[in-house]
This record gives sequence, structure tokens and C-alpha cells, in this order.
Amino acid sequence: MNNFLLDVALDLKAGVTVVLESVQHVHLVNVLKSKEGDVVKVGFVGKSVWLARVDSINPSLQQSFLTLQQKRACPPRPVHSIAIALPRPKAIRRVVESVSTLGVKKLTFFNAWRVEKSYWQSAKTELKNLLGYAEDGLRQGGHPWLPQIHLKRFFSDFLNESDLKHRRVVLTPSAKVSVLDELQHNCNEPREYILGPEGGFIENELEGFKKLKVSLCSLNMPILKTETAATAVLTLSYNHKSK
Repeated sequence: MNNFLLDVALDLKAGVTVVLESVQHVHLVNVLKSKEGDVVKVGFVGKSVWLARVDSINPSLQQSFLTLQQKRACPPRPVHSIAIALPRPKAIRRVVESVSTLGVKKLTFFNAWRVEKSYWQSAKTELKNLLGYAEDGLRQGGHPWLPQIHLKRFFSDFLNESDLKHRRVVLTPSAKVSVLDELQHNCNEPREYILGPEGGFIENELEGFKKLKVSLCSLNMPILKTETAATAVLTLSYNHKSK
């Protein structure tokens, strides 16, 4: 687990000083109970993870000074993406944290026929909140790979994306091909896994994917909650690639 996650422009190398301020400083002192001389784990967004020594703590300025000591090994940069029909607001945080903990290149929430319009009005769909949930996932996962997050309020815009650089795979229980069978075809190719709403995609939506020659696959599992299905397919993909 990363004790801290920072997004700073630094030339990262041993001996470089990092400053923690305000909330990060309070977390160091009040939550971790760290003292001068202690070592903590720091992740730098999109870069690397380091061990750092706490050199000094200034309570009056709410600042702490850390010195980078050793670069730590972390999982490779994610290659797979995931797109999910916007779930109920109460599930959004769990979904984002779950996929971010495992590691995902891009996370897209899109609209579908069975997505309630009111879901889009939730404060949890605001980008700043979604990024905050993703950062919590990175802290848990102990890696620095923050996903790109996109919102597609119109299904047609999502369906007809033209700048794709990955293979698209729709997960639907009715598919006759399993995800494991799909992965036999160039398992190293980046994929975007697409999960439908509660109740699944309607027939017109599935036909739209078929017309674009998007693969339809099944997890061959019981019906899962969104966050469970998302982590299951990512786990299958990364484990398969590593064989």
C-alpha cells in the first residue's frame, strides 16, 4: 500500500527532497503517527514508487520534508481498459476503487437504455470525485498508474468511438464464447472490456456492437455485481498474459 500518492514534477532519484503539506502532512502525523527518521512509501502518479525517510516535521507550517531513498518495484503499466454502463451512484465509488486497485489504462462510464437518467445527476459522477476514488485505489494497490476517466452520456458516442487502439470485448451472459477463449487470440493485445447495466444490454445495443464486429463474450460465471465482474475480467486478462 502507498502511504502517500503525489502528482509532482520532480526528477525522481535517491536524495531528492519531497514536501508534504496540509492534508498529506496531517495524514503523516495524525494517522500514521510517523516521527523523524521513519520510512514511508510514496507513489508518484504515472511514474514510480519510492521509500522515503521523514527528515523533519513542522507542525506550525503543516509541512513535512521527506528524502527519497530507494525505488520500489511496482506492477507494469496497465494495457487493458474497461467501460461500464453507469451503475447506481452507491456503487460508483466501489467500482472505481476496485478497477484502479488492480490497474486499468482507461475507465469509461457510458449511458445505456437501462441506465436511470438520475444516475448522471449524482455528485459521484463529477470528474474530481471519480479521480479521488481512483487515487484511493492506487494507494491500496501500491502502484502509480492512475487511469484516464471518461464519461459518455450518449450511447451512440460511446459505440462509435473512432480513435480506438484496442480490441473491444462486450461481456454478456448470453454470449457463447468465453473470455478465456477470446484471450487465446493474441492475448497480449490491449482490450477494452465493456460491461452493461443492471438487466443487461437491450437487443438493439447488442446488435450495434455486432455490426461493428465487436466480440461478445461471457465470463461463464453466475451473475455478478458490476465491481465483481470488472475485477474478475481484469484478473483473468492479466493472469493469462503472464503465463
